[in-house]
Amino acid sequence: MKTTILKHLIVMIHLLFLFNMKPVFAQLTQRTVKESEYDKWGKVIGSQISEKGTWSTISISYATTDTVFLINNLSKQQISIAGIREGSFMKENSFLWLKNNNLSVLNLKTLENIEIPDVKKYVVSMDKNILISIEKHNNAQRIVLRDIKGNSIKTIENTRNYSFDNETNRMVYEKIVDTSVFLEYIDLSRPLSFNAVAHKEAGSYTNFKWNDNGVVILSQNENALSSICYFDLKSKNLDCMNTDLIEDEIDQTSNTLYLSANAEFIYFNAKKKLVNRTTNDSVEIWYGSDQLIYPIRKMRDERGYTPYTWVWNRVENTVKQITDDELPNIHYLSNSNKLLLYNPYQNTTDNKLINDYDVYFYDSKTAVKKRIIQEFDPNTHLFGNVGQTDDFVYYYDNNWWWYNTKLETATNLTSSIYAEWDNKLLDEGYQQIAWGIAGISNDKQYLYLYDTYDIWKINVKTLASTKLTKGRESQQVFRFELLTKSKNTSDIRLIDETKNNRLVINDLNTRIKSYAILKPNHTIDLLLTSHDFLYTKLQQAKLTTDFIYLKEAYNLPPELWYKKDIKSEPIQLFTTNKQHYLYDWGTSELLHYTTIDGKKLKAAIFYPPNYKKGKL
Repeated sequence: MKTTILKHLIVMIHLLFLFNMKPVFAQLTQRTVKESEYDKWGKVIGSQISEKGTWSTISISYATTDTVFLINNLSKQQISIAGIREGSFMKENSFLWLKNNNLSVLNLKTLENIEIPDVKKYVVSMDKNILISIEKHNNAQRIVLRDIKGNSIKTIENTRNYSFDNETNRMVYEKIVDTSVFLEYIDLSRPLSFNAVAHKEAGSYTNFKWNDNGVVILSQNENALSSICYFDLKSKNLDCMNTDLIEDEIDQTSNTLYLSANAEFIYFNAKKKLVNRTTNDSVEIWYGSDQLIYPIRKMRDERGYTPYTWVWNRVENTVKQITDDELPNIHYLSNSNKLLLYNPYQNTTDNKLINDYDVYFYDSKTAVKKRIIQEFDPNTHLFGNVGQTDDFVYYYDNNWWWYNTKLETATNLTSSIYAEWDNKLLDEGYQQIAWGIAGISNDKQYLYLYDTYDIWKINVKTLASTKLTKGRESQQVFRFELLTKSKNTSDIRLIDETKNNRLVINDLNTRIKSYAILKPNHTIDLLLTSHDFLYTKLQQAKLTTDFIYLKEAYNLPPELWYKKDIKSEPIQLFTTNKQHYLYDWGTSELLHYTTIDGKKLKAAIFYPPNYKKGKL
């Protein structure tokens, strides 16, 4: 159904009022806000900019509803959409949102809006050319592929479980025909291709887990017995594990499937039934040091089984148990041919939030287990995986280490560098927490680390180091603002020094937050900085230099601003809570002082409304 939403446009007359409201309100008598008026204010919950920077959005949550405002960055034309918290751009001139099970596809050029009813969920393909809507239809579910305007390209009726992978731009789903279950997948690259994978007379295909070459599937038959299968996207072969290889029931209640990069090893959970279960009338003795393990054991006892992780070796067609009561937890490395095992409750008497534990290295091919770290402190930093390898980086004994899993050797990367890699000097008495891993270069030759103030670049082979910033000298804290996430959330993020990288700078004396660009030659250009305002939520368009940000202060409600590039003049797009200027909010002031032992500290003082300096 096509409709127009011209009536929703906030015309230029309204915009002129919006941008001139401050002096108008300033002429009015300001008063103190009452508690009954608090609901008038909205909170900014998000903002976006389109891939070429033509449009922006700001999402605001009010007491009665949420609203998204669409703004043209050049004409300042506004469109308000009440009743939603967020939407998404599809290419440059389409905006999508879901409200009351209706999917709207708004053409931002013509302002023509297509409404698609009975939509449960939608996803957009990696290249932004295909819209996939999951819809209710005739008491069943169907998947509809649509173009950028929302027009239907292909409809797949009677679908059930499905999974879309943005990295491979593919989708797998099960289709029900009479009593039979068909497993199929779609390649969303151009031209579209539809492929059959498998079918059976009853049961289901669920819990899909992707990698670059295929997808792992939990296959369940009509008797609720499950097996693990892997579908290879290149060979188009479906390989299923022989269920006779394991006696325990495969856990199908949670998404616990995991796979190595080459898909040789598939990891899954299985339920091992408890032989001796504690009855309700039994007497148990517990001690204070058992407070962390008690709820886990109690839950395990009530459900009657313990979940352990197993590995299916597809090449050798073998199944082995990995975890047990002594080492129940796993950290998967990037390639996942090798793993780390540990027990977080190993030392229950430590007076820490998370206690120290030993870390074991496990080879999935040989099933050999070896302790590599003693008394690792997980409060300092979790392990950082080196992507596309099974190597990892960790913090131990006040230094950063690189573990080579092929050589099974640990290299101290920072022993020759004078820096504070954790908070023990800054936060005396607080638990030790490392400042963290900033990133790694594409060729895995350089590791980027944070100390209290600065960013360090370390050659992991020669151990040569370079300090990229001068935060210690200027009493500023420099950090990368990493905009993209790794596919594997445990992988260290990649930093490409051949491109500009955005920084966030926090001044420890003035508390000023600035945005800057670290150039390939290691010079720094400021993007945004101010002594009077706080800048947050800076977002740059994917394909251009355009960016937006929020600007606010104690006496300034958040405003959305836009810049064409780093050198252009800023343009104000939107002001929130315009009623703010009707009220007297008092003022605030940042104080600097020195303690009797010479420490420089800061304090904030807030003056109430109608306060006159020098009078109590």
